[in-house]
Amino acid sequence: MRVLVSAIRDVRSSLADADESAIIEDMANLQLDENEARVVAELLGSAISDLGYEIANTDSADYRDGLKSKKATAAAVLKRLEEASA
Repeated sequence: MRVLVSAIRDVRSSLADADESAIIEDMANLQLDENEARVVAELLGSAISDLGYEIANTDSADYRDGLKSKKATAAAVLKRLEEASA
């Protein structure tokens, strides 16, 4: 058990020391095959639709603003995905 805890601490430490820009760059270079891109696009479309409903039905202005931001980000990613697939 101590070895596992030590290993987890080492991983956390390594991640904390990692260059954040390199991590972001790796995430930006995600490659999807045609089927994967279609599935991700469908999921984003569904999430965008769900966010619209949630935005309309929330009473908290701060929460609504956060949801609007998420919806805009998801829509931008979906647009880029669709443009790359065209």
